Amino acid sequence: MNVGIYDPYLHILGGAERYILNIACCLSQDHKIILFSDNAKLLLEAEKKFGLKLGQIEVRTWPKDRSARQHELKEFDQFFYVTDGSLFFSPAKQNLLIIQSPDHIPANNLTNKIKFLSWRKIICYSEFMAEIIKKRLGKTAHTLFVPVAQTQNLHTAKENLLISVGRFFPHLHNKKQKEMVGILRALLKQETIKVKLCLVGSVDPDGDAYFKQVTEETAGLPVEILIKASAQTLNALLDRAKIYWHATGYGEDLVKHPERAEHFGVSTIEAMAHGAVPIVFPAGGQLEIVNNGQNGFWWRTPQELIKYTLELLQNDKLREKLAQAAQKSSANYSEDKFCEKLHEILKS
Repeated sequence: MNVGIYDPYLHILGGAERYILNIACCLSQDHKIILFSDNAKLLLEAEKKFGLKLGQIEVRTWPKDRSARQHELKEFDQFFYVTDGSLFFSPAKQNLLIIQSPDHIPANNLTNKIKFLSWRKIICYSEFMAEIIKKRLGKTAHTLFVPVAQTQNLHTAKENLLISVGRFFPHLHNKKQKEMVGILRALLKQETIKVKLCLVGSVDPDGDAYFKQVTEETAGLPVEILIKASAQTLNALLDRAKIYWHATGYGEDLVKHPERAEHFGVSTIEAMAHGAVPIVFPAGGQLEIVNNGQNGFWWRTPQELIKYTLELLQNDKLREKLAQAAQKSSANYSEDKFCEKLHEILKS
């Protein structure tokens, strides 16, 4: 079977792009996969960054001309499109629309209602997103979580290392690295303790100014920023980290702007798989991943984040208990279960 995949954001190689590449990997075991991209070296870059095996996937240039695109898409038995908010008619036999965030939901107008006739299924990352899609479009979306590789190295000695993973950008669901640095500063003023914060993530094309602000904010603090970390480097950091910090959605009006919450939170699950206890801002998809007091903590104010961080750093028994629960929870998001769920959706 021929399967086509188009993600207009693929060049970013963020968490959403890893998601679509996981779909490609899963289906490539039994089908021919065509990935549309203008970057011929994209698969090599993705393999290095995400540690995925993409050698069986073919890369083609996305046809800009509508008639050429229609001709190309006719050859596919299945076609996945990660929408940027736009829709088009697709002549593929089965069309699946992936909606990443509230900001990417196509407008519910007459033109799009007609175009939707060619799209058989909608897929999203979380129940948080599925509910918003239902409200805006009146359509039921299939929830397919973002998969996480299960770590085999569970015996690395943990350090007083806090880690947060996310791209540096000022818009949409900003990862709040600047705010986290400020909270670390407040923590160190309150308590004399040896601790380090590591921020890992690439810088978006329009994120240079924000990245500079974050860097300036770290002056005099035990903060390390890694913007080109390989999968191997990130995994080694997660093995050593005691705590995972998450702050997306903090300080935002999430009723008015739900797109500013975490749409899912794959980095949180990755950290949990490595035994880092998550302390997360409870909004969006994070509510589906972290159960407060059972496999991590929720925080709503900086003082709560400081409180829970100090508790975990100063109480190894509590931290180890939550770390074990976090690792167990992360197994629900394995790559094998992801493939099983994907096949269920395709057959339904």
